[in-house]
Amino acid sequence: MREYAAYHTTTHGRVLSLKSLKQLEKELPVQAFIRIHKSYIVNIHQIEALEGNMVQLGKDKIPIGASYKEVVLAKIF
Repeated sequence: MREYAAYHTTTHGRVLSLKSLKQLEKELPVQAFIRIHKSYIVNIHQIEALEGNMVQLGKDKIPIGASYKEVVLAKIF
């Protein structure tokens, strides 16, 4: 979505913003959030499982990008 980002929250559902994911990544606390794909940043505390190249967040499965996998594994485990 170019310079738009859709946020999915447990309290407000889906929210659209004019901030890019790159901007958002800089603003979020690094101890709680991690970029796992060019299109996804997730709350580490919401990750329930890791299955191959996917993380499970509740009922949703989100892909881990190949270039992010090492960082994701190091931070989660």
